[in-house]
Amino acid sequence: GEQSSRPINPGPAALVAGDRRSAALQDGAATGGERLQPQEAMEFVNALAKLGHNRSEHVTPLAAYLGTPRVLLSLAASRPQTLAAVAWSLAKLGYDPGHMWISYFLAGSRGAVSRFGASDLSAVMWALGRWGFRPAPA
Repeated sequence: GEQSSRPINPGPAALVAGDRRSAALQDGAATGGERLQPQEAMEFVNALAKLGHNRSEHVTPLAAYLGTPRVLLSLAASRPQTLAAVAWSLAKLGYDPGHMWISYFLAGSRGAVSRFGASDLSAVMWALGRWGFRPAPA
C-alpha cells in the first residue's frame, strides 16, 4: 500500500486524552514521582527517556525519588526488563544516580541476571559504562 504524506489529524477525543496524559506526565515529574509506586516511577522515567524529555526540572526530582529507600528496596522484586529499562533510562537522560544507587541496583539485579535477555544485559552494561562504573577486581 501507498502511504499518504498528509499529516495525521487526530479527533477531539484523542486531543483531550493527549492533554490528560501530558498533564499526568507534568504532575508526576513535578512531584518527583512521590505519588507513584516504585514500579510506576521506573516506568515513568523510561517513558521520559524514550520521548527524549530530559529537562532537568522533571528528571532530577524523579531520579531523586528513584534513590529513596522505598524504591531501592523494591529493586529486588522488579522484573529484569524493568531493571534494565530504568538503568538505560537514567543513563540516556544523562543522570548519574551515584554509587549507592548503583550498589543497590546491582544487589537487586543479582537474582534477575539469569533471566536477562541479551538486550536487557546490553542496556545495563551500557548504563554502567556511561556512569563510569568499574567492577572490583575478582
